[in-house]
Amino acid sequence: MDDQKKLESIIDTLMEHDELTAPSADFTKKIMLSIAAIEKNKTIVKPLFSQRAWLITAAAVALCVYFTFNLSGSNPITTEYLSGFNDFNTWLSKYALNFKVSKALVSSIVITGLMVCLQMFLLKKHFDRRFA
Repeated sequence: MDDQKKLESIIDTLMEHDELTAPSADFTKKIMLSIAAIEKNKTIVKPLFSQRAWLITAAAVALCVYFTFNLSGSNPITTEYLSGFNDFNTWLSKYALNFKVSKALVSSIVITGLMVCLQMFLLKKHFDRRFA
């Protein structure tokens, strides 16, 4: 309790001799200029594909799907169009499933995938530090 009174008296004597300080006349101007400088240095991130590119891509895919399933005109989907899938299944079972892959090829694909993932992690970390 005695320590608190001593501390209060010391603070009171310090406050008696101290003046209230006011910010300088151009304080607001300096702050606003620093904010404007920060705003200038911001990086503007634009999307990789614009909305127009997405619309053109969607229209192209829609046209491909339409012409694939509506070749004859009046009857959109019949079983004769699906016979191509049977041919694909025949080809897949005859040729593709008998394809043998070496261990070296599998190892190199796995190692390449791991290295790409590592590079993505390191580059993201680098750019986060650079633009933060």
